[in-house]
Amino acid sequence: FAKSPKEACEPSEQEKGGPTFGPLTNTCTGQYAHNGGLTIQRLVQDWILWQSGTEAKVSEGGVGFAYFPQPSYIESGFYGLVAVFIPLLVTLGLMPVVANSIRSIVSEKELRQKELLKVMGVSE
Repeated sequence: FAKSPKEACEPSEQEKGGPTFGPLTNTCTGQYAHNGGLTIQRLVQDWILWQSGTEAKVSEGGVGFAYFPQPSYIESGFYGLVAVFIPLLVTLGLMPVVANSIRSIVSEKELRQKELLKVMGVSE
């Protein structure tokens, strides 16, 4: 059932002889922008904001739009290469913190500091 982006926005045989809307006539963007879709979307959004009683407004420049559906995500570049090593870097970065914590706990237990504090009458 799915069509490619180019097939979905091509005018039908009946529409090809009709009026054109400029250079973007054969694109989804052009068809959406020129058939009143943006105008209706702006009116509905303004009405919803007006009904809610808020002072917020839709952007003064108008409503922006993006292609839908979006093309699939492609992972590339620096972050794509480094992503494999991030767990190792986090582990190596946390090792000194954990080692120091364990060392201080073991040292405290070896020197029996907790028992010494109890003997001196210091409560926990």
